[in-house]
Amino acid sequence: MPSPTDLFFGLMISAIGSAYLLYGRRESHPTALICGLCLLIFPTIVTDTTARLLLTVLLMGIPWLASRL
Repeated sequence: MPSPTDLFFGLMISAIGSAYLLYGRRESHPTALICGLCLLIFPTIVTDTTARLLLTVLLMGIPWLASRL
């Protein structure tokens, strides 16, 4: 059974993912769309808190870097 901290982090990461997904769909930004979908899915797969936070930061940064290039 997951701890309350893991549930909270999963909820927050999924909320960020849904925002990225909606932004990517509305603005036709495929990178944000894919990263949002990944942010929605991976909290159920990755159980380690450190890996989960690192992946979150990485996936949140990819659309920002893609828009700068």
